Amino acid sequence: MNRRDFLATAAAAPLVLAEVENGFQSLFDGRTLSGWVVEEGPESAFYVDSRDFDKWYVSQSEERAPARFSALGGVIRAEGLGHLATREKFRDFELQLYVRGPREHNGGILVRSEGAGFAGSRFYEIQIHNVAEAHYPTGSLYHYKRAVYPRIEDEVWFPMQIRLEGPRCLVRINGDTVLEYDGLENVDEGAIEIQAHRPGSWMEHKHIRVKRL
Repeated sequence: MNRRDFLATAAAAPLVLAEVENGFQSLFDGRTLSGWVVEEGPESAFYVDSRDFDKWYVSQSEERAPARFSALGGVIRAEGLGHLATREKFRDFELQLYVRGPREHNGGILVRSEGAGFAGSRFYEIQIHNVAEAHYPTGSLYHYKRAVYPRIEDEVWFPMQIRLEGPRCLVRINGDTVLEYDGLENVDEGAIEIQAHRPGSWMEHKHIRVKRL
């Protein structure tokens, strides 16, 4: 697929609130953290508010600010320092979700990772950081390319789309393309991870779904 087709396909799939459709699968049922996992750190260093780990696991947590991931009324709330990863692996895909955070929030989405948070040697991070002057604001491919700064309101939900296909990465915020990058070297499948990255603060995520390409 060439660049023009890649962008056209992404634009044809706007983020909506509908249930699973058009090949999308839900990664969060709105009640439990089924499908997500915490892999690294002693048991005392993390907390997941769910007894069902079929889809997710906490892949990393730091003892100085234990990661806490809670399922709250259809929302995954992330606090502390750490990552929550999918057990399932994805290579080429489109991820859609809604995100919100407080003033100057800081988080991210890891893709094509080893499912070990920052302890892994292979991952890409899509930054979520609502600071206009930041070197890598929301939508950026951290360490690789800065996004066009999207206008995001504090504590207001905004739609986010992340599309990976081979070496290409596209990020859309509020329906606007803020990042295009075609130099991804790691094209192996990997986990998708939600990041908690600011002690004393929080990030929330909902309507998380993914479609394999």
